[in-house]
Amino acid sequence: MPPASELSPELAQGLLQLARALIVSGAASHVAICLAEIQSRYLDLSPESATLSMLFGDGASALIVSATPDPDAIEILDVNLATDGAFRDDLGIRCPGTEFGTAPTLCKTLLPDFAPRMNGQSVILQASRRIAAACQALLERNHLTSCDIRWIVPHQANANLLARIARGLDFDRAGGVVSVIEDLGNTSSASMGIALDSLRRDGSIEPGDYLLLPAFAAGFTWGAALCRA
Repeated sequence: MPPASELSPELAQGLLQLARALIVSGAASHVAICLAEIQSRYLDLSPESATLSMLFGDGASALIVSATPDPDAIEILDVNLATDGAFRDDLGIRCPGTEFGTAPTLCKTLLPDFAPRMNGQSVILQASRRIAAACQALLERNHLTSCDIRWIVPHQANANLLARIARGLDFDRAGGVVSVIEDLGNTSSASMGIALDSLRRDGSIEPGDYLLLPAFAAGFTWGAALCRA
């Protein structure tokens, strides 16, 4: 799989869904998903842009989706994805892109369009609502409730959003929301894999545990994966 693009944590969900489809269809026995972000070189580190640049970090993660049974594996049960392009300027990067111009000569005149854009108020409002709705839909079609979930392993956007997601799902299990933000910041598409690896290394996952993996990204795009240990 190719590396993920900047500001695209939802890409991890899409690749997870694609990998699962390849396995279920028999087209592949093993699929590697590699997610990497180098965001620091593209961020404006001036004080004026601190509210955006302070959030992000560089990182990478990888996982193997396999058809081979393994007692230590986590099973992908279902994936739910959605998008709404009306919010493309509330979180994202315009250039290069077909709508805002791809020719080098044109893009040189549009340098601000190469910089990340974020409307923080819109992002937190929409993300908290839409992630909760996506998770709820996923649970309902698998005949589960939030009480059945042991771990929420979200895209590591910020602590405020993680708390809102838990409240939106009435999820009050102590320590059940996995966070590595305080150590690594928001590593975008790599963040969920990093958080999941942290949880596995702790030895906290027990057989039969249900995990929710929600994400929200540029565009807006959002969704969640339901897994079982």
